[in-house]
Amino acid sequence: MKPIYLYVCPFFPSAESWRGGFFLDAVEALVRDGRYEVKVLVGQPGADYVVNGIKVARFSPVKIGCSDCFHVFTDFVKIWQFARKLKTLGVDIKDVAVCHVHLLEKYAIYGEWLKKKNPNSFVMVHHHLTGAYPLCTGWQAKIPYYRELEFIMLRRAYESVDSHVFCSNATMSAYGKYYTDGVIGPCHNIRDTLCHPWRFRDMKCPLPHVEYNGVNHRVFNDDRDGQQRDVFVVGCVANFLPTKSQITLLEAYAKVQKSMPRSKIIFVGSGVSLGSCRLFVKEMQIESRVEFKVEMPHDEMPWFYRSLDLYVLPSYSEAFNCSLIEAWACGVPCITTDAISFKEVLPKSEWDKWLFPPRDADSLANRLLWAYKTRPRKQLLSKDLDIDSIARGFLDWVESQRQI
Repeated sequence: MKPIYLYVCPFFPSAESWRGGFFLDAVEALVRDGRYEVKVLVGQPGADYVVNGIKVARFSPVKIGCSDCFHVFTDFVKIWQFARKLKTLGVDIKDVAVCHVHLLEKYAIYGEWLKKKNPNSFVMVHHHLTGAYPLCTGWQAKIPYYRELEFIMLRRAYESVDSHVFCSNATMSAYGKYYTDGVIGPCHNIRDTLCHPWRFRDMKCPLPHVEYNGVNHRVFNDDRDGQQRDVFVVGCVANFLPTKSQITLLEAYAKVQKSMPRSKIIFVGSGVSLGSCRLFVKEMQIESRVEFKVEMPHDEMPWFYRSLDLYVLPSYSEAFNCSLIEAWACGVPCITTDAISFKEVLPKSEWDKWLFPPRDADSLANRLLWAYKTRPRKQLLSKDLDIDSIARGFLDWVESQRQI
């Protein structure tokens, strides 16, 4: 009987949404490795289901109201729900060798609880954000000592696990600030300012480890016809959020679109800034050159990437963006900002060519025009991002830590 590897995440691809495609790719790579029996648990309401042969078990963490703002008072109920789901699946906690908790810091409580029940298990919290955990804000932050209580419970959970895994060095650096001097963003009032040093002093980060996201070359590969198309197509896949900064790409394109007569941009995504981007396109009268696709089925994404001549992600805040390496794997050259982690896998000698300063439309416009004229080939990266290779290396590391 294989030891059990619990993979716990807040969302996973399903019939309702393909959000979390990377989680599916990673789980499939873990399954192909064959060392563990992988069990996927997702903190979402609904029935269990199967996707691409992977069984996904759902459990619904309790909330008060429309958000999880009172999670410090409901953690015991969430743990009970988590334990009940494991029992329903027939999972004996003593058989759990690895517990891998993803993304939401509030999920660290499941790792903390499992570690208490089975000290021999190896428990990890995996971080995918470049900013530290956002302690409660808004009206609930005004409750006396609530923020302090929330931090104390978070700190206990964080320090009880065996390791903290980060998807890039930038992510680890951001959390490094969080664990030491308390730099987590603007303080909202004098009380926050005074409390920060006390709340964040000497917080420990057990066994920090960087593991880059990988790309599934079985799905994303350069299977193109090799012929140059008549229209130069630029693509961008991202939620329309201020940090993604699609407006920077539109501003840059508006500056040089007359010098790029046979070109167009295709955006894929939705979100709060989509309306302002559409309005800008209308004001600049470039509707015929810019196309918006709100959604695209995941199995069509490789074909979409292969239809591009250039991929651009103008985001200024990313841990390690998967769309960049998916486009790259499909043979598409990628331009992005020097503020995100893609530069960690790009040779330094190539930075000036493929990276530009955040929100700098002029620099991006120059790179768009250069790419239009030269039709560059895709970059050579400095790291192997094949997801099977990454999974093997990661599990080798996990095995080495379990034996210590």
